[in-house]
Amino acid sequence: MQKLLELLQSTWVRVGFLAVAFGLCIWALVSQWDEIVAAVSALNVWSLFGALLLGFVYVAATFIAWRVVLRGFGTQIPLGAAARIFFVSQLGKYLPGGIWNFLAAAELGKDHEIPRSKSVLVMFVSLLLSIATGIVLGALALLFGPAELRDRFWWVVLVLPLVAILLAPPVLNRALAFVAKKAKLGTSAPAISGTAVAAATFWSLVAWLLAGGQVWTLAVAMGWEIGVDTFLLATAAYSLAWVAGFIMVFAPAGVGVREAVLGAVLAPSIGSAAAIAVVLLSRVLLTIADVVLGVAFVFAGRKHGVVSK
Repeated sequence: MQKLLELLQSTWVRVGFLAVAFGLCIWALVSQWDEIVAAVSALNVWSLFGALLLGFVYVAATFIAWRVVLRGFGTQIPLGAAARIFFVSQLGKYLPGGIWNFLAAAELGKDHEIPRSKSVLVMFVSLLLSIATGIVLGALALLFGPAELRDRFWWVVLVLPLVAILLAPPVLNRALAFVAKKAKLGTSAPAISGTAVAAATFWSLVAWLLAGGQVWTLAVAMGWEIGVDTFLLATAAYSLAWVAGFIMVFAPAGVGVREAVLGAVLAPSIGSAAAIAVVLLSRVLLTIADVVLGVAFVFAGRKHGVVSK
């Protein structure tokens, strides 16, 4: 990992990284253009706008959770600098491999004198919090959703005890030291307080509620019943879908997991075609939010001379 981090110091490598990440984001949209157009045509403009807005606020909430973790490790940088690190690094999610957003955050953080080890560990803790809160909410989908979910995805909750133990500050800080050592990140791992973990957990839950609100908004526009119960089910289902998809990312069965979860929840009420449209549009709108925010802060960083330094 150390060699990869050193490679990313090159200006040309950074530019290439951003170009490839941006290209893959665009490809994710263009490759399904006909389906996107068909799905959009089934919605009214206000539902679409509301879902897009919720997508942006959801991404912003994940940024706040990440920044809380960063500050919990004792690092405070200006809001604009923190936003540049987070939103630009998130473009790395669209590159194959699953590590590029970690590496990008490490290099962008280095521009602001944040040790690479700390940047990687902040991303690691943020991810653990997303998984833990996602499983807690996802368990509600297993309890109150269709029986098909319980039959196919009951195993997701088995991960929760392990993640919960890892998030206990004494255990977490030992685990971070171990990860830093094994990954040869170059410095000893910093420690994080329980208060910071609690605050970041709160913002992770807020993020899930916003993501669920987006799915709910799209589903209601397709004919789903309006109600607190359907909103909570949409939130729980999206959380379960995200966690299940993440856990299965290295297995062939992981392909389409998120679609399977959301489809199982929505299809009985709005039909398979409408459920597919909701799943597709949710993914597209979140991709748009990632791209817009990432590109915006790429240019903001160039203006201040930090992204391609």
